[in-house]
Parts: sequence; structure tokens; C-alpha cells
Amino acid sequence: SMGLKRSQLLKVYERALEGTARNARDNVIGQVSLFDSADSSDEMDMPDIPELSKMELLKMEKESTGMYFSGHPMDEYERKIKELTKINIGTVLESVHRDENGLYRESKNGLHDGDMVVLCGLVDTRKNKTTRKNSQMAFVTLADAYGSIECLIFPKVLQTYSGVLQEGNIVCMNGRLSIREDEEPKLLCESADILDNALRHAKRMKPKILYIQLDTNNKENISSVSEALAPYQGDMEVRLFFKDTRKQMRAPRRLYFNGTPSALADLEDIFGKENVKIR
Repeated sequence: SMGLKRSQLLKVYERALEGTARNARDNVIGQVSLFDSADSSDEMDMPDIPELSKMELLKMEKESTGMYFSGHPMDEYERKIKELTKINIGTVLESVHRDENGLYRESKNGLHDGDMVVLCGLVDTRKNKTTRKNSQMAFVTLADAYGSIECLIFPKVLQTYSGVLQEGNIVCMNGRLSIREDEEPKLLCESADILDNALRHAKRMKPKILYIQLDTNNKENISSVSEALAPYQGDMEVRLFFKDTRKQMRAPRRLYFNGTPSALADLEDIFGKENVKIR
């Protein structure tokens, strides 16, 4: 560090290389005299330009070395994404362990195969593939500061969210976990949004309340609500309304909702659109 910005060095490095190459050629043909070497200056005027953005610097680090050194693109979102989800990719990876035969097994207190989850991260890589039915699907690597996970984007989902799932985009993804004994956990994507859009939407939703209407207050219904809300933890209050008694019950804080459109759509599929409202 010579007190220079990386943006300045990038701006002049080609000129510097040209000058070095020219000096080398001149030395070879004997055009440098004793007086030239005494009077010449190695200093180069640096342009007065701002430094590259944090994201630009990180992108260049990854492109040139395959790694991030000065941080991670998700660092600035670490606090904000807690409004959308309480888990990260590390949480998913820690939900499995390998047994003595090298097979993946679910950990006792971790997530399980088939669980619906919300993950936020950087679309690190994307590879499209043509299916037997001549449709396009994609394999996306989603990465955050805690790890990376492969996400399968099936044709119907890709048709809807292809523009969101571009390399370099930071996204909020809803999907179902796939945990099999012969491979690392994967996410079967069901919906996605640009993270900034998802955060703005969640902010607009506050301080509204999510209402879920149920036939009656019994253990089975309460269990199904808990299971459905678990992947979508956030800050929106949840209340249950029971049709038989016309009474309400406030859900515990751990089941508060994140308010994203895709999560709301999932609840509507489970309980019926007429039984799920945000007011």
C-alpha cells in the first residue's frame, strides 16, 4: 500500500507496462545514455479518481484469484437479511454429517429433507441444461459468507425467475431442501427475488399482521401452522383465527412471518388463499 487506490493503479498499469517494455527495448539497442538514466524519472502521474466500490473490488478479487480476500459480497446484508430468514447456508450444511461409509446423514437438531427454507446469497455460477423434453433448467451455485449450495431450477421456475437468477445477482431464494445420502444437500428452488426488492417489500409490510384461519383449535392444526411458518421467520406478528369459536390466538414470537410474496404464496397453497390474509 503506497497510499494509492486500486482504481488509480488499474487506470495506469497498461501505460506502466508499455513504458517498462520500451525501456527494455531501448536498453537492448543501446539508446539509453548515462545522462538519460540520471535525468529520467520513474514516477507516473496518477489520475484523481474515486476508489472502486466494495462490490467491484470483491468481484475483481474473485475473478483474478478465485477467492475473496477483503470481505464477502454478502457482508453488508448480514444484519438486514434477518428480516427475511433466520438461517444461512452454513445452517443447511451443518444439518448433515458423513458417517463411516462416507454417506450423508441428517444431524439430530438440524434441518430435514423436504423442509421449506429461505436462503439469501450471491448467484456465484449458473449452468443451463436442456432436458429430455427440450426445456431449459439450470444449476445455480448460491453462496454466502458461510458456504455455498447447489440449487436446482426446474423449467417452470426458470421461465419465471431466469432474469433474477443471473450470475452476480444477490438474491432471496425460497425452496425445498433435498438431503440424500449420496450427495451434499441441495435446494430445489421454487421462487426467487433480488434481495434488495425482497427487503423493500418486507419493510413495506410492517407493522401489518398475518392472519391464518383454521377450522378449530386442535393439536394437528397448530402443528401444521408451526411447520408451515418455520422456514419463513421474520418480524410480522401472526394470529390464528378459529372458525368454530370465532376466537383469535397470537402465535409465539418464533413463528413471526417474513412477509415476502413467495412465502405468502406458499402459505396460501397450504391453507387456501381465502384463509390467509395480511392486514
